[in-house]
Amino acid sequence: MKKILFISPTIPEASDSGGAHRSHYLFTELRQIAEVHVCTCSPTGIPHDKAKKFAEHNIYLGNIPIPRRFSFSLERHRLAFPLMEALKKRDYDYIFVRYLHSAYWLNLLQHESLILDCDDCQLELLQQMREHCSGMTKLLAWYYLKKFASKYQECISRIPLVIYARHSPLARSAPNAVVIPNKVLRSAASDRAIEQRPRQRHTTVLFVGLLSYPPNHFGLDQFIKHSWPNVLEEVPDVRLKVVDLPPKSWTRC
Repeated sequence: MKKILFISPTIPEASDSGGAHRSHYLFTELRQIAEVHVCTCSPTGIPHDKAKKFAEHNIYLGNIPIPRRFSFSLERHRLAFPLMEALKKRDYDYIFVRYLHSAYWLNLLQHESLILDCDDCQLELLQQMREHCSGMTKLLAWYYLKKFASKYQECISRIPLVIYARHSPLARSAPNAVVIPNKVLRSAASDRAIEQRPRQRHTTVLFVGLLSYPPNHFGLDQFIKHSWPNVLEEVPDVRLKVVDLPPKSWTRC
């Protein structure tokens, strides 16, 4: 059986974030085909009780505290982590890393067995920030998009296998790039029974998320444009409530 080292900023179990759900999904699928060892790379560390509970049924190797900031230069740095250097010497068939940021700080971008799950295309995130943000954030997004694009494409092209959560027009089509969409597994559902309540006059759908984060902004926009009309056809009295500071055009849905 193949052996895979799975590296993620968080323990790969379902929690309250989309990133954690994707890690849980990918980790679960990989376990169907290989022996998977897990290492985290959280800048702030993993709570002891959470790590201990996960290690009861999985092989957890520890946490590597990488820096928070992302270097758009993608140039080599001098940071070295003893645990990562030790893990590189083990006989893993593949090293599966969540996020370009993680692979960069762990000095894995040139590793011959790297599988990189970018999740979102970094260029698209910058493009969305340039389109939807204002002030200094908009200016910085424009600057880094212009400066970073060619280096990003060159870096991605050298990685054996790159995964995105969805197709991006800013990511060049390449034989080493594939799309694995997000998915929430049944195992990620809460064990608590849903309380049965009498149906209210109106059915309400609640969206909770920071719209200053470009993927949330884009996702809600796409949902309203393409999915919400179908929901209205099925449930005419449904209401959508957004918890954040939404754009003025979305104050009523």
